Amino acid sequence: MRRSVAAILSVVILGLMLAPSVSAGKSTIMTVPDREGDIGKYNVYIVVGGAEGVSSPEPSWGDNAWMMDVGYVDMVSTWFGKVRDNFVFGMQLAGDLPKPGDPLPPGVTYAGWQVWIEFAPWTSTSGSTTLYQVYLQYNDSKYIAGVMDAKDWSEVLITSFTIDGDKFQIEFPADMVGDLKSCWWSAGIYVAKRYIWAWPWFTDLCDFGVRPDQVNTDFPWPS
Repeated sequence: MRRSVAAILSVVILGLMLAPSVSAGKSTIMTVPDREGDIGKYNVYIVVGGAEGVSSPEPSWGDNAWMMDVGYVDMVSTWFGKVRDNFVFGMQLAGDLPKPGDPLPPGVTYAGWQVWIEFAPWTSTSGSTTLYQVYLQYNDSKYIAGVMDAKDWSEVLITSFTIDGDKFQIEFPADMVGDLKSCWWSAGIYVAKRYIWAWPWFTDLCDFGVRPDQVNTDFPWPS
């Protein structure tokens, strides 16, 4: 599965979490900023398998839409990298994440925060470049995290993740993603009205033009 956009997608030392780039021995974490308040710009959804996606040229969410008041669907920064033998992925959001048991807004069943790990940057003509998807999901009652292998979309749950107010971080063994030495990556936030992988809508994706070495919404790692 990969985003379909016609026009254009445990605890590690907290001091590392928001650093622009951290490199220490075998550890390399890359952090990129994201504009606050840009939700709704990417009014598109991802699709399952070979089905075609749909892109709306203009956001359909008005100023009074619920996501305009819910900061946890708006990225402020996101990070990805490796700390010794584990990969990490996290975000800082424009508002605190829901506490387990907190209801999602009316009409929303799932919310998710994810990173695509790729063998090449995704473009509108490249086809899928996804190797793995790593995600945190919330469904009105609890959080789960997992790694999905794009070869067959098999899924392995992760228990090592932390949530701290407006930040979260997932940590997972490097061998869960083939112990990659290099890759491309991009992050996004989505909501869904039914089963999470059936037409979830993005509220935010990585910004364009954050770094000179990025391609569309993708970043090379290590950089």
